[in-house]
Amino acid sequence: MSSYEGILSLSPNTGRYSIGEGENGLDITSGTMCEIFFGPRGEWIKGSVEHAQGIYAEEGNREGHGGYYFIGPGGIVGLCVGMRMRIKR
Repeated sequence: MSSYEGILSLSPNTGRYSIGEGENGLDITSGTMCEIFFGPRGEWIKGSVEHAQGIYAEEGNREGHGGYYFIGPGGIVGLCVGMRMRIKR
């Protein structure tokens, strides 16, 4: 099984992230099984990507706004540009 690894960036498809940049990037969406490089020791953590409305606080907006997040064994982490991620294919 091969893997696709890279840095999260904003996808050309509005509102999404991709591994890699521009047209050659691989879009990430809800249900994507992946690993992120995270933690104080720098290790790969398995989990999945999901999306929810109203998950992030926003000043002046009681409902907040939606976004993508990673669910792993240690809990939930919001996705951010610059995170290292890989997908096994």
